[in-house]
Amino acid sequence: MTVHNSPDQRLILDFASSGHHSKYLRQLVRYGLCAEPTGRTRLLISRDLLARTERELTAEERGKLRQRASTIEEHPAYIWLVKWIRARAIVEKLFLEYLIARNPAKCEIVLLYLDPFLFQLACLPLPRKGVSGLLFRTSFHYRHVGFPLKGFREKALFVAKYIMCYVCSRRPGILRILGLDPSAEQYAEKKWRTTKYITVPDPIGPEPGVPPSCSVPPRRSQGARRLFLICGELSCRKGVLVALRSLSSLEPDYLRRVSLQLVGQFYAPESDVLLRELNSLRERQPIEIGLDDRFVSDLELDEHICRADVVLALYERSYGSSGTVIRAAMFGRPVIASHQGLVGHLVRVHRLGAAVNAGDIGAVAKAIRSFISTGRIAGFDAESACAYAASCDPSAFAQRFLSLDNGDPGAPTRAPTSGGAVVAR
Repeated sequence: MTVHNSPDQRLILDFASSGHHSKYLRQLVRYGLCAEPTGRTRLLISRDLLARTERELTAEERGKLRQRASTIEEHPAYIWLVKWIRARAIVEKLFLEYLIARNPAKCEIVLLYLDPFLFQLACLPLPRKGVSGLLFRTSFHYRHVGFPLKGFREKALFVAKYIMCYVCSRRPGILRILGLDPSAEQYAEKKWRTTKYITVPDPIGPEPGVPPSCSVPPRRSQGARRLFLICGELSCRKGVLVALRSLSSLEPDYLRRVSLQLVGQFYAPESDVLLRELNSLRERQPIEIGLDDRFVSDLELDEHICRADVVLALYERSYGSSGTVIRAAMFGRPVIASHQGLVGHLVRVHRLGAAVNAGDIGAVAKAIRSFISTGRIAGFDAESACAYAASCDPSAFAQRFLSLDNGDPGAPTRAPTSGGAVVAR
């Protein structure tokens, strides 16, 4: 296998600012750029992302970021495009093509959020040189691992994603496609005979070197309520409605032993529906419910996880990773999670808790009922969970993200041995 040297220069590009973007950039600065020779890596990011990231850095780290970063909104080409084109999505795509066309030799452009540009990079008949990116939803292999596709639209989207990811694996000039799912990398090696797809650890769990202060589960007296936690964005996609309806189906004797805590901001278009369901459950059933409907810091989130007995991550149609699952594993708390996608794969492989069909209210209720009765989840292993959380090391993420020494990113390779088979089932 050929090993390529790292590029002489690198440009990290990110138009977005919400979600986990500031956390990913923070980890790149703290565990990568601060130790890298000045001038090798530059950043071209949105003004909002720069401001959000600076709030999470020390004064010294902010200085390092400011040395390396420029804002997209101040770039002359972007300003010119905005002047003549109103649609932001079109401006961003044209600006990316401008950067690729002007990209010097031995410089790698790395998109911190590749997903919105996947079709453009794969299918437009324009030159590609030195382009890489982080693909959050590497779902092209899901059909192979048994992910059910519902309806014509979802099947069509899967076929389109599969084709685009395959084309990217073959197009010269597309160097690396980073992702969080190891089974996607293994599928690409085995089926497409390429090593362009590279797994990086998800770095959005607790900081390394900080030992968990509450790894021992909370002690409950006989008959005391067991605390279930839902945290993060409060939306149907994140499984809030499934959890509420599953709890509503339980017998009153079980619900008298349940406390439910919801922490996070409601997804605005669904807030009325979720609040009605929540209030109905509170009024009709002998359950104790707490609601903290605001954005909370990582420290506050960790405190909520430490107080909980189990964390619910019943994501519907889940395609990505989950910082909540990582943090629960770090603090020794089991999860009841969706069996689909990357989250289900991680829960099964690393024994993080119970992986259930989030579309089956009866199956979810059964898992909750079992935990209320026994205080444990058969599929949970605290040591394995802690080891998984430790593997989500920001320094390993930064090292892999900022290096091209990951094997041959171009030509096809020999088929992998049995050790490279897809492990998700």
